[in-house]
Amino acid sequence: MTGHLHPLHEALQRLDEVWGGAGDAGELSRTQLMAATEALGLLHRRSGAMIAEVAACVAHESRTELGADSLAKEQGFRNAAQLIATTTGATAGDASRLVKVGEATAPRTNLIGEPVPAKYPAAQRALSSGALSAQAAAVIIALLDRVRLKIGAARTAEAERLLVDKAAGLSHDDVRRLVTRAEAWLDPDGVAPREQDQRDRQSLPSTSATGTSISTATSTPRTAPPSSLR
Repeated sequence: MTGHLHPLHEALQRLDEVWGGAGDAGELSRTQLMAATEALGLLHRRSGAMIAEVAACVAHESRTELGADSLAKEQGFRNAAQLIATTTGATAGDASRLVKVGEATAPRTNLIGEPVPAKYPAAQRALSSGALSAQAAAVIIALLDRVRLKIGAARTAEAERLLVDKAAGLSHDDVRRLVTRAEAWLDPDGVAPREQDQRDRQSLPSTSATGTSISTATSTPRTAPPSSLR
């Protein structure tokens, strides 16, 4: 076993210890069921991190400039996303997001070959430890990529640390809601036009079957302050 795979083996060992001598899940006690669920969650998150890492390397070996020598084309696929989607059972969109997560959290080197931190080091650490799923990381990274040029490196790093810390232990739906609030904080000018368009649509009067206007309702989304994310 290589050291790089140790987190996966550790998670699997936890599951094995919890499972004990049970023949199937139906034989587990409630306590064991909860422990097994937690162990499987950890295994799922850590394996997702490994899939994202491998997916980024597959994409690198399948880049357009390689032409017919592309790994994806050698295997009979149009591109890396199709290869990854087919081999993992994911959608092409999910495969593309896995690639982006892997690329954003991969080790890098500078122009003279010296190692430098990953583009998003906090996300990389959380992925490796199993604190964050690849799916949650994808949502966070997509936001950071959208706003980093507007808000600068220092604020991007602050937002990354905050989001990664807050996302640990949350469901994917809750992470998406967290990121929505964070975007309103980080990029209110970018969010405002979308919210105005939404208000415009919501303020259209409802009409009855006779064509009579019966209501005009608007809703004003709230922009959460930074403290709501802490």
